[in-house]
Amino acid sequence: MSTPKKDALQRVYDLLADEKTLVAFANSNLKEGETPHVAGDMAISQKFAGLVAANGAAYLSVSTQYDTVTEARYLEALARFARGELGGRAGSNAYYIAHTTWLSGQPFRGSDRISRIANFAFTTLSPEEVAKDRDQIVRSAQFILDWLAATANVEAA
Repeated sequence: MSTPKKDALQRVYDLLADEKTLVAFANSNLKEGETPHVAGDMAISQKFAGLVAANGAAYLSVSTQYDTVTEARYLEALARFARGELGGRAGSNAYYIAHTTWLSGQPFRGSDRISRIANFAFTTLSPEEVAKDRDQIVRSAQFILDWLAATANVEAA
């Protein structure tokens, strides 16, 4: 008996629940001299924020434009983010989700790390902070798309 093929949304859910893949993502863009992350490393929460933002904002983008969220529409929204197209409501949602996800992990690293308010307009952030969030969302969307393509090839084999 074969198992039915999972759609992209279910596979991304699996990605976000897989610690080994999250560690690989966290280590995919280390800065020079930065120590590689390992399972259980609290710093992974910062990297995780981009994955959640890209996934959540892509889903929100589609669900607010259409009655039905289809795999094709979801993948196109992710592709727009991967190309750096973060304008409009979808981009605002991505920045907001990235910030709130990042903020949720900060108490575990020390309450002194919480320096921004929880509910905010991303337009109030410094250009450096916006650029950092943008880079994280773009890299995350590309990582998700690459991961989906790689796992699709494994499933098809």
